[in-house]
Amino acid sequence: MVTVPDVTGMTMAEAKNALWQAGLTAQTDEGETVVSQLPPAGQEVNRGTKVLLYGT
Repeated sequence: MVTVPDVTGMTMAEAKNALWQAGLTAQTDEGETVVSQLPPAGQEVNRGTKVLLYGT
């Protein structure tokens, strides 16, 4: 299990990198800056879990 990092406020590129370093994957929308994520920061998930990133 890994802990989902808080990537809100990061650019999509920074967030993808942070998630990759944590052993997770990312699915993004068209925004440039992350405003929310699912699952939320701090949640314990399986390695390889996809984190949905929503941006503006």
